[in-house]
Amino acid sequence: QALQPFSAEEILAARVFANQAGVALQNSLLHSELQQWATTDPLTGCFNRRHFFELAHREFERANRYGLDLSMVMMDLDRFKNVNDTYGHAAGDLALKTLARTCLDSLREVDILARYGGEEFIFLLPNTNLAGAQQVAERLHQRIARLSIPLNGEQVRLTTSMGVATLNTHCSSLESLLQHADEALYKAKAAGRNQVTVWLPEHE
Repeated sequence: QALQPFSAEEILAARVFANQAGVALQNSLLHSELQQWATTDPLTGCFNRRHFFELAHREFERANRYGLDLSMVMMDLDRFKNVNDTYGHAAGDLALKTLARTCLDSLREVDILARYGGEEFIFLLPNTNLAGAQQVAERLHQRIARLSIPLNGEQVRLTTSMGVATLNTHCSSLESLLQHADEALYKAKAAGRNQVTVWLPEHE
């Protein structure tokens, strides 16, 4: 039996359906893109600060409920202003992206990495005690120090300062965990930068 040609009404209905499907697909892609922009730092591809704390609060509640270890590391790219002033902001952006990629490649999938602001990054390490977090930070610190980034015809090396803290009797909230990691980072920078410092009770 010969195939019958589509009627004008059927062709119109097919066109309407195709248009609606196209609009629905575009809306879905737009929604996905907007969600990514809402949670991700556009330069580095890390989580942004707001989304980091959304995830961090969940991890803190889980650690608190089940008595799990939880550690935080704050990291600052040393003398980043010098990179911008010497090589330009495009070079500075490349340095930040290289740093972020190195961190993402070095951390576990369960770890939460974010750009905290400017040249400062923060990461949360679930199920990780203080000794484990220090090992992670030291290993990452050494890996970053071995990087050689081509900037305007020169090979530039980066260094970082890091502050490490963990939940314990002196630190029982996410806010205090952040404060202790920040205090440890400050001490690392005050001691000359390019090092990892762990927050301990005697720091008070």
